[in-house]
Amino acid sequence: SDVYKRQDIDYAVLISADAIEDTAIPAQPFAGILTDDGWTFTTAANDGYDGWSDGFLPDLTDRDPGLDFDYGGLQTGIEYVVGGDPTDGSDDAGIAPTYDNTTDPDGKFLFVFRRTDLANTDPNTSIEVEYSSDLLGWTAAVHEGNGASDITVTEDDNFYGPGVDKVTVGLPPGLAVDGRLFVRLFVDIVRP
Repeated sequence: SDVYKRQDIDYAVLISADAIEDTAIPAQPFAGILTDDGWTFTTAANDGYDGWSDGFLPDLTDRDPGLDFDYGGLQTGIEYVVGGDPTDGSDDAGIAPTYDNTTDPDGKFLFVFRRTDLANTDPNTSIEVEYSSDLLGWTAAVHEGNGASDITVTEDDNFYGPGVDKVTVGLPPGLAVDGRLFVRLFVDIVRP
């Protein structure tokens, strides 16, 4: 944590979220101010990707969102979206997007991923599920309706815990060309 001193405030401190058990927003720092009335803690402002990655300093020495810093298999930007720890590669397999092509009654290919509220509300972060039949041209999957031939996008709020939603994208079999359908989680982070 960092401590700051100003004349009108006795002390202010920025605390990493992982230093406090059961925090509502993963890796969301807390700001604390000590005045004559005692300590007041609030979550720090949503500083997007940079604010989130600050919570992993000094261990996270390269904050490039396209880099797989911990060599766990997920880029750091993806870990931001799914609620991972970019300094611990052992968590990547358990938080990576998953798929299921056998259980949907309409035969849809189901792509499931975790999405933190922090990343979802970050105006500098774009999160899309995209599909392709040739890996060259990608199309964003957008909810069309609930029919058997429609792309469906459902969100289960706080499914994985406070601030971490489950997003399921159902892609109908008709999108496959010659039996091929590729799906990816595409994250674009603009760092100011």
